[in-house]
Amino acid sequence: MPISILNRINLDTPYWSPWKTRFPAPQQTVPSVHAFLNDHRPALLPVNFVPQETLPDGMAYETYIYETGSVPTRDGLHDYFNALCWFTFPNTKTRLNQLQAAQIRQAGVGDTRGKIRDAITVIDENGFFIQCPDPLWQALQAKQWQTAFQALRPLWRQTRVIAFGHALLEKLVAPYKAITAHAIRIPNFIAPSHQHTASNHPGTEVTGKDKTDPDTPEIFSETDIEQVDDYLAGFLTEQTLQTKPFIPLQIFGIPGWHEEQSQVSFYNDNKVFRTPKK
Repeated sequence: MPISILNRINLDTPYWSPWKTRFPAPQQTVPSVHAFLNDHRPALLPVNFVPQETLPDGMAYETYIYETGSVPTRDGLHDYFNALCWFTFPNTKTRLNQLQAAQIRQAGVGDTRGKIRDAITVIDENGFFIQCPDPLWQALQAKQWQTAFQALRPLWRQTRVIAFGHALLEKLVAPYKAITAHAIRIPNFIAPSHQHTASNHPGTEVTGKDKTDPDTPEIFSETDIEQVDDYLAGFLTEQTLQTKPFIPLQIFGIPGWHEEQSQVSFYNDNKVFRTPKK
């Protein structure tokens, strides 16, 4: 799928709102995604982007990035969004790469990946960051979907969120109700900056609020994202990853994120909002 399809995304939807000020979407099909990304990369980004063919045969992708600072990139949405995550969370992406490379040095590239590499992949591909009140997090942990999305619905006003995984962002190009992310909780000591105007787009509101739903959560502002990035770079360790520091989250249950939420049957859909196994 050409990345020019990005021009047809509604960036005013709540889940795209935190990304829209950092979204270098081409006006037409570009000859190479890696060249397009290099033209738009932040000046201090610790990596650049090279053609996929640059990756030597037999060398692990993560090892190559770690040793060269170059990210092999295919011409498609998946690797485009991977680069966008590097643009936005450079410290977190660097930390994940360091951890992956260390695991590969210890165990090789074989079929036995281990808990740590599996956890890194889940976060990198499908991660989602959320800062929320304790009762809401506890309900989400317990997969008590009716409680989290209905009984505690007003608590989402005190919540901030952002999608992170590049596979997750790719899914949101053509969204469907059953999308499940893996959420990491951001501690409340990272206080909202209340700077909801991106510096490179003066006057652009990026709260992520759905004006028709007062319970829609806010998103992390530009300054908040920098704080979250710094926090995660320290939080993500081998010890933390052993514990799988994330929970599954049905993101279209989030207030204001799906147009059919007003229907009585929406949250009763057991194929999406599944009850936990006993």
